[in-house]
Amino acid sequence: AKFGTQEGALTRGDFDKDRFQEWAVYYQRAFAGETFKIVRSTETPEGKVYEEVSFNPIRNKNQEVIGISCFARDITAAYLHIQQIETQNEQLRKIAWTQSHELRLPVANILGLSELVDQENCGNPANRELLKLMIKSVTQLDQVIRKITGYTSNPTSPS
Repeated sequence: AKFGTQEGALTRGDFDKDRFQEWAVYYQRAFAGETFKIVRSTETPEGKVYEEVSFNPIRNKNQEVIGISCFARDITAAYLHIQQIETQNEQLRKIAWTQSHELRLPVANILGLSELVDQENCGNPANRELLKLMIKSVTQLDQVIRKITGYTSNPTSPS
């Protein structure tokens, strides 16, 4: 469509079929008396552009809808900022879940195994097996910490 044209200057021919059908639904809603906003995205040579379009019925003194006020504004910067915040929030949720679930197991294992170490008799052969198990848990703990570090250094990585 040709944006910025004068009232009455737009015709059905200014819209491709899909766009005409899309906008016809919006206008039907507004002519039915509904006030609402939509967010649309459009591909441009410079990249994706987001716009917020508000539809407001215009009523006469008998409250009959006699027209529609339609206003569009570019919200690309705000929209992209919100997407960035949502991505960061998702990463924080991953980190919190990982810390509360995946870190607990190796830490609990290490604590439990450390209680079994014979500190009075360091040469006890059972200590060697406990040490192997603790090293295994510490290795698991290191892997989880690296995973969390990966979340914080690459906030757009897929889960």
